[in-house]
Amino acid sequence: VRVAVSKLNSSSSKEVLKALSYIRVRVIDKNNDVQLLQECGGFKYLFKALSTSNNDILNSTLSILGNCCTKLVISEEICKEITNSDVATKLLNILRKTNDAKVQKRLCRLIGNLAQSKIVVQDLHRAAWPAALILLLDNTEDIDVQLMAIRALRWMWESEKFHSDLLKVGTVKAVSSFLDAENEQLSKLVLRSLIVFTQPCT
Repeated sequence: VRVAVSKLNSSSSKEVLKALSYIRVRVIDKNNDVQLLQECGGFKYLFKALSTSNNDILNSTLSILGNCCTKLVISEEICKEITNSDVATKLLNILRKTNDAKVQKRLCRLIGNLAQSKIVVQDLHRAAWPAALILLLDNTEDIDVQLMAIRALRWMWESEKFHSDLLKVGTVKAVSSFLDAENEQLSKLVLRSLIVFTQPCT
């Protein structure tokens, strides 16, 4: 694993992609060994890779982070590293530059997972992720992107102190606009989300 992590700093895109593939298959998918990856300094390089212009490296990095993120947010140490590395802003910059639905879906999935951390969710709000997700919902017809964006907004709602901010940017209105969606999975997610949004009213 240490060898693979060291190759993440290579100037060769081919070497970086090979290292990312190894980490995704051997470390994350097979063993979900987030702690080992952290001990080897892997996250520092993964967060750095979020600034790459290489779409293949970006997709692989987002895939790895998305797959291990539920374990990431449990670790206060890694959450602080996420904050110190300004990951929220880096991810937002990716969203602003891409029209690739695959990248958009992975970004939204990752944001939804990161929002489960009370530390990181503050960064997501500071970077104006709710408004960005709503803008994305207004401009995409991709079902998977819509699902992941709404899921991310629902997780961001879990932090009560941000309810007023989410209301100001029109979160409830944006999500409820998909109530009549033909896709059953999407319409069910919308209903579940609206139940969460309106819980304080009962």
